[in-house]
Amino acid sequence: MKGSTGSCPKSVISVRRAAASALALGRRIQERQATLLANRLDAAYQYHKALCDVVTTGSYNFEKNDGDWRDYQLLFYLCDPTIILVTDDGRLRKRVGESSQRERIPLLRDFLKSLGFTPRH
Repeated sequence: MKGSTGSCPKSVISVRRAAASALALGRRIQERQATLLANRLDAAYQYHKALCDVVTTGSYNFEKNDGDWRDYQLLFYLCDPTIILVTDDGRLRKRVGESSQRERIPLLRDFLKSLGFTPRH
């Protein structure tokens, strides 16, 4: 891929890449749809990029981080704009970086506070 090192993406998902992904799944989509898909895949893309960066440094232990794959898969649910993913995993939020979907991944403590509950610890 242009502008990348190895297989790690270096910029936000492009409209062209989103359209190519849809085509690989057997769907030809219009530019408007590809733009929407690219926006809705933002958190998953940012997480993938961050994980690629960690893996390529050589310090990543696959056996100790087997939940990272599941976390990545969960982020695809954010394509539905009504979904939020409440987590207690600060690493997940850190890895989505400055994604436009970051606010839809609140930490459990913050989510409980927003509902008026006071966490005990």
